[in-house]
Amino acid sequence: MLSRKLKKNTRNKLAVPPKRADNIRMIIKTDKETRDRMCWLLRMEIGKNVKAASKSWLTEKIDREMWDMTCSDTEDLICCHNLIKDNEVSLAFESASNLDTAVRDVFPTEVWNWMSNVWAGNKVA
Repeated sequence: MLSRKLKKNTRNKLAVPPKRADNIRMIIKTDKETRDRMCWLLRMEIGKNVKAASKSWLTEKIDREMWDMTCSDTEDLICCHNLIKDNEVSLAFESASNLDTAVRDVFPTEVWNWMSNVWAGNKVA
């Protein structure tokens, strides 16, 4: 009889009331494997950004100002990369949020959304 009740109860589905998004808690993975993947995605975009930027400063005449800006932007991105690698995802997101728009645009959408979700999850908890 107990087994019938258990079987019967396993058919029931949990339902979240509509417009009650606060009842849903997403589990955002921050394990080493996930962080490594996000770091890899960011590294690939940093490389593409440096390659694209080289077309601005490495022409007939080397534009020192553009070179300095490329170096500065790359250092900022590497700093965020290292924060993610060190499991400081919320700090990486806060740092990235303060960067210029052009530099923020280097972040892959997947990485940005992941950092944002981790940051939001830490603020709620």
